[in-house]
Amino acid sequence: MKVSDAMVSWNPAGTAGEGKASGRTYCLSSVPAKYKTITKRVIDQPATVKKVAVPATYKNIRMHKLVSKATEKRIPVPARHKIVPKHTKVSAARQDWRPVLCETNTTRDLVLQIQNGLKKAGFDPGTIDGVLGRDTMSAADAYQRKNNLPTGGLTIQTIEKLGIRIGDEVKG
Repeated sequence: MKVSDAMVSWNPAGTAGEGKASGRTYCLSSVPAKYKTITKRVIDQPATVKKVAVPATYKNIRMHKLVSKATEKRIPVPARHKIVPKHTKVSAARQDWRPVLCETNTTRDLVLQIQNGLKKAGFDPGTIDGVLGRDTMSAADAYQRKNNLPTGGLTIQTIEKLGIRIGDEVKG
């Protein structure tokens, strides 16, 4: 491949091509063309198509295959029953005023009579000591519930039902 063309030039004497002149004489110099060898790829044969057999490859995979269409099967399920308590309003709420035993008219002797009356009626008031304690009140509450009497304290009605006369006790 040609890199530069050949040239002819007048140069001062003593220079070969380019450089400083040493005298007044000019000489004709010729510079030959420069070439460079390069390698290049060229098509030796045109492209062709070649058929090559490529064997098939297989891979095992899991899959679902429909064997039969979906159907409906009815199975009887027995009913289950449960008893659920139901609260029904029987009567309207009300407030009753009842005479009750209070500190003013409670004496040791009266409490002894109440404890003896509860014991005679079959209810355990605990130790019969004339003290209105937890056991005596529990026995009185159980007595009131059994006899359908108002609960929530020692009422005059409960004391009278036990056969105790409160009027005589308060006066004495």
